[in-house]
Amino acid sequence: MFRKSGAALSDAAFEAALFAEEDYVYRISFIYLKEEAAALENVQEVAYRAWRGRNSLRDASFVF
Repeated sequence: MFRKSGAALSDAAFEAALFAEEDYVYRISFIYLKEEAAALENVQEVAYRAWRGRNSLRDASFVF
């Protein structure tokens, strides 16, 4: 759905991709950090950095 080669993602599509991966990012964060609060904070940081850098993405096939 989000893997269109060479096409840029709209903000709504990028947001949907972020939400689709939110649970996965939390689980991996919790495995490494072993603390719920730290894992939740990490999910926020990952989402923020991904959102901030979304316009520099050259190829939508590299989204998550």
